[in-house]
Order: sequence, then C-alpha cells, then structure tokens
Amino acid sequence: QEQQKQRVIVIGAGVGGLATAARIASQLPNNDEVEITVLEKNDRDQLGGRCGSFDVDVENVGTFRHERGPSLLLLKDEYE
Repeated sequence: QEQQKQRVIVIGAGVGGLATAARIASQLPNNDEVEITVLEKNDRDQLGGRCGSFDVDVENVGTFRHERGPSLLLLKDEYE
C-alpha cells in the first residue's frame, strides 16, 4: 500500500518561518516523504521579514542596498 505524502505548512516567511522550515527539512530522513510549504502574505522581495533588505536606485550614482534589521525596530518613525 502506497503511503501518502505528509504535508507541513509554515505560516510566515520571516526569519522564524524560514528557519523553522529549514529545521524541519534537515531533520527528515527522506525529504521525498514530506512536502513543506511556506506561506507569506507579502511579495517575494519581502522574504526574510525584518532580516531582509531592499535596494534603492539613485540616478547617476548607483544602487544602494539597505538592511531592514534592527533599525526598523529602533527607528520606526523614519520608516513609516
């Protein structure tokens, strides 16, 4: 009798959700038996939540990458 594939759904693709999905996957003896799905409400460029980054293009100067990290938590007024 064929065994049905188990499914795991992780809600949120912030650092906690991504770490959880990776941890579950790393603990499985055979990844073919389990399907892990990560659901995120934001666009793909928001993956990683507060640990993500974003790019700002400045004409005639270049592209600058900014980290979302702790500054979003410490300087909330600057980002709203």
